[in-house]
Amino acid sequence: MSNTTNVYYDLEGTSLETYAFNLETKGGSLKGTPAPRGDNRGIPFQHGKRYVPKYRDSRILTFQMWVIGQTEDGAIPSNRVLEFEENWAKLADMFDFEGQKTLTKRWIDLSDGVTVRSAAAEVEYNSGLEPTFFAKSGAKFSPSLLLADPWFYGGVENITVDGTAKTIKGTHASDRMVITFAGGTNPSVTIAGRTLAYDGSPGGNDVVIDVQERSAIRNSIYVNGLITVDRTSPDWLSLPVGSTTPTKTGGGTVTIAYYPRYR
Repeated sequence: MSNTTNVYYDLEGTSLETYAFNLETKGGSLKGTPAPRGDNRGIPFQHGKRYVPKYRDSRILTFQMWVIGQTEDGAIPSNRVLEFEENWAKLADMFDFEGQKTLTKRWIDLSDGVTVRSAAAEVEYNSGLEPTFFAKSGAKFSPSLLLADPWFYGGVENITVDGTAKTIKGTHASDRMVITFAGGTNPSVTIAGRTLAYDGSPGGNDVVIDVQERSAIRNSIYVNGLITVDRTSPDWLSLPVGSTTPTKTGGGTVTIAYYPRYR
């Protein structure tokens, strides 16, 4: 397989950008962002509505693609129609699936030099396997994939809370993180003015808190009742993008493993 670019999409490891099939554009929904879900609340006898915090909804990505009768490395076969049919069968099998697959995208990040970054999302087939032919061995089609969780996520990043500034990656704040309290008494962590605390002593058993799932476990036992969080937001805690300085109290060690969130 030969990619036509180093910033390509792949579905379960199969590139969508080769010399046999490729994207016409990376615009449209591929450059979009998830839309907010929910409405502001109407209050009787007041003007307008009262703002309600929103979460982002699921979204659909549409790939405007073409497929032709040549090999993925650009070789011209003796029978281009047959090669087209083989390429189309591969694409149809790749997109027409049940359940979820992993879609990975790559892009150039200029924030710290010319760096190629990647992030992945879990997707399911939505529609679009209806080709429009422009030649006997060429067609265009627009397969679309549904992201139940609308974000792409980078690989796990690990930080230790020690009172120094950390650079949080991503394009949007992420609550997909696991906080671990090791040792100390009544430990807490504060991020961007919001605090999450454990009422007790971890002792020799770490308290492992999955922030996105809103669960806390110590010694294989749920200890959610000992967790205190700020009530200023529906989520337990989130890491804002950019420079932030998490702090801790209660002694012991506090570590955070998070997944950067990208549009």
